[in-house]
Order: sequence, then C-alpha cells, then structure tokens
Amino acid sequence: MRSEIVEEMQELLDDMDEDEDEDEEEDDDAPTLKSSGRELALYERTGQQDCGNAFGPDDIDIRAIRDLAKKVHGKPAADRTAAIDSVIDAIWSEEEREIFAEWKKQNAADVREAGLGLKDAFEAWKSGFRACQRRALDQWVSDAEADL
Repeated sequence: MRSEIVEEMQELLDDMDEDEDEDEEEDDDAPTLKSSGRELALYERTGQQDCGNAFGPDDIDIRAIRDLAKKVHGKPAADRTAAIDSVIDAIWSEEEREIFAEWKKQNAADVREAGLGLKDAFEAWKSGFRACQRRALDQWVSDAEADL
C-alpha cells in the first residue's frame, strides 16, 4: 500500500514537471504579463540611447534634409510631423528586417530571461529609436530651414 502511494505521488510530481516544461516552451513572440510593464519601458529607453549613439546626419542625405525643409517651411506643425514621419517610415520599411535580426542577436537571451516576448521588446526598443530619430530629424530640418 505504501509503495502504491509513493508511485502515485511520483506520477503527480512527474505530471507537474511536464506542465512546467510546457510553460517554459512558450513561443518567443508571445506576449507575457510582464510585456506590458516596466521592462518594456527599459527597452524603449535603450532604443532612444542606441539611436543617440548611432543615428546622425550622415545617415540621411543632406540634400534630402534641405528638400524636406523646403517642403515643410511655413506649413502647419501637423504637415511637418507627417513629412518627418514619412521619412522615418521609409527608413524602417527598407531596413527593419535587418535591424531586427541584429537586435535579436544582441538581445534575445536578455529578453527571454526577463520573460518578455521578442517582438514586444523589439517594438518597445523601436519606438524609442524612432522617437529619437524624429527629434533629430526635426532639429536638422529646423537648422536647414534657418538657411532658407
């Protein structure tokens, strides 16, 4: 009788271990409860810092900045914002796949350790990077407008 109880207990423990293993095998891209919290804000801030370290006027054709400045000069703020956003959208539509691949190589282990989905963390990082790009482009366009 005692051995039967021990066997049943062992089976229950084995079942519990299998459930835990299944939970650990969740998809990298699946959002988790943590994906809506402070952890993602850290990735957004890191995106802003990375942009500040890597994105500069050399990444944009100076003629394109001047053309953009001419296009938005004297226009309402909404038109200026839309024009700048379209430039950023064009950058990302051409390069996002490569940017994500490189970002994933550098960050996948940390993202998983934090219990986040890769796509959630990347989107937060990208949001910060794009916000920095927007500020930089706005400044460069303002500088170019002053020369008009």
